[in-house]
Amino acid sequence: MLHGLRKWASSKYAAVLIVLLVVSFAIWGIGDFAVTGGSNVVEGNNIRVTQNEYVRAFERTRRGLERQQGRGISIAEARQIGLDQGVAQELAAQAVLEDFYKETGFAAPASLIAKTILDMPDFQDANGKFSQDLFVATLRSNGFDEEEAQKVLGFSLKQDAYSNFLLRTGGQSQAIANFLWANNNLQATYLEKLVSVDVQAVNREQIQKYFDDNQDSYQQPATHRLRVLTIDKDALTKQMRDDFSEEELRSFFEEQKQVFAAPERRDILQYRINADANIDDVLSQIRANTAIDQLEGAVGLKLDARTQDSLPLDVANVVFSLEEGGISEPVSTALGRLIFKIERIIPAAAPEFDNVVDEIRTQMSENTLPERLENMFNDIDDAVASGTKLDDIKNIPGLVVEDRTIEQDGLAQGLGTDDASIIDQVVSQLPGDEPLGFVRDDLVPIFVSKL
Repeated sequence: MLHGLRKWASSKYAAVLIVLLVVSFAIWGIGDFAVTGGSNVVEGNNIRVTQNEYVRAFERTRRGLERQQGRGISIAEARQIGLDQGVAQELAAQAVLEDFYKETGFAAPASLIAKTILDMPDFQDANGKFSQDLFVATLRSNGFDEEEAQKVLGFSLKQDAYSNFLLRTGGQSQAIANFLWANNNLQATYLEKLVSVDVQAVNREQIQKYFDDNQDSYQQPATHRLRVLTIDKDALTKQMRDDFSEEELRSFFEEQKQVFAAPERRDILQYRINADANIDDVLSQIRANTAIDQLEGAVGLKLDARTQDSLPLDVANVVFSLEEGGISEPVSTALGRLIFKIERIIPAAAPEFDNVVDEIRTQMSENTLPERLENMFNDIDDAVASGTKLDDIKNIPGLVVEDRTIEQDGLAQGLGTDDASIIDQVVSQLPGDEPLGFVRDDLVPIFVSKL
């Protein structure tokens, strides 16, 4: 349940806001905070965290840690590992942000909170309906009452609204875009935006110094904004299948008719000879057409409509060398000594064209796909070399052009290549450079330009 209510805690944008406040607290000594008395644990301008709120949050966190580690954790041990200070810092950060959201107009109406709770799968019964009993039981098992849960969810919704606002305004601000480009660090970008919000009377120089001294703690993975042109193989193959003329299909069918023919099949009786049985006695019973369930000295098994490819090689060679009604000599196999009798031979059947036309289309498209992809790569490469931009390339079956943001460590997977030299070229590429073209591991052409 708390995964839903506290989703803001896992959001990298929301985490940035909390980090900034913890920076402020560390500068002003709140990192060493301990509850020593008084009615409130945290106080400030329009900010208050009561002892009751703190105690309940501390206990929830301690019990959650117990469940996570599968053992009991005393209050003394929790304090020893800094849980009390961590809870106080988090509550203080939330209180500061709540006040900031109130002042700046980011709200979570009660109707939205209620709708969000009603829509949460965690609180729905087997029929997908909201269950008040399940809701209350889940809250209690996690140490929340309804008022606290609604408060946490409201904070989450406001946090999401403000994070989305930062994304929108950051994307539209050239100054922020330049800062992000230069530093490649989301936290730095949001720090640049938030220092003007003087929530703890910490000046810019203090925050910047703390950030500069602790950059390694806040670094985001390097990312690359790319425009990627590639080919959707499924879409291309579908069009290729539809493009073959009937004349081409029939010609291929005549050339490869044996490929589409139903192979010869055989109904087989298999007899596994018992270790203490007399082989001649068993053969006599088989020649006399004794029913397999009445056979003495062997165990019979009926195998219907078996193709040569469906049998082990040593068995297939014996079985498919016999005539209909023929009986083999004993054959030593991993299953023991076996004798085979051919009950019926079902000849190979030449197929009708209309019955296999879909298979023909598939086979022809698979046969010609590698050459088609190679030609497409050459055509696109020529267009790029002549100065054509990727988003101006048109009229290519299966063409896909999209903008992607890929972390540097994920470039190989994201671009579908393990070639380190290609990855190095993508990393060193600059906006405005000619798009880099290469062939993906699955033969699909791909062209990349840096945005």
